Amino acid sequence: MGVAVQGRSEVKGSWFVTGQRVLASRPDSVRDAVRAALPPEARGPFDEPLASEWYPEETLQAVLSALYDVVAEGEPERFEELMEETVEHGIHRFFSVVLKLSRPGFVLRQIPTMWKMIRRGPGHVRVEGAPGGSHVRYADFPFFADMHYRVLTRASIRVLLRQAGVRPAEVRVEDWGPSHLTLFA
Repeated sequence: MGVAVQGRSEVKGSWFVTGQRVLASRPDSVRDAVRAALPPEARGPFDEPLASEWYPEETLQAVLSALYDVVAEGEPERFEELMEETVEHGIHRFFSVVLKLSRPGFVLRQIPTMWKMIRRGPGHVRVEGAPGGSHVRYADFPFFADMHYRVLTRASIRVLLRQAGVRPAEVRVEDWGPSHLTLFA
């Protein structure tokens, strides 16, 4: 795919590789149904993802939608559980050990770095300390109008906090719009 086009959002292929691992624990018919729900342009990255490749954000958007419809059967709670499962699978074993040795505030402050590792194009994130936790503020990312992205983001932060030993890991959406999202963790 090459260099990102100015203003174009792209996501690292490792997300699709992890998604395939999660689907491998389910019957083949589930994977086939997810594939069938995808538009043709998303099937290549879904079928044979390369962890190091960059894919259009719209490909991930299509996969999230298909997972919501097929695997979660349109139930938001099941979709959030599926996103947590996917994030847990995606955390490398070494990174998981580091998270377990880290304090929650440190883990949350690493979110901007993690964001840059898995996305390129518009959008950024900052973390600010607040009484009783932190605000995680995403801005200028044109996919937060899609509910699947808000759920994925909330689930991701919850998994990171659990890995750092926070139980229960409470993460709540405080504000969102078409291109921004603020969570409190």
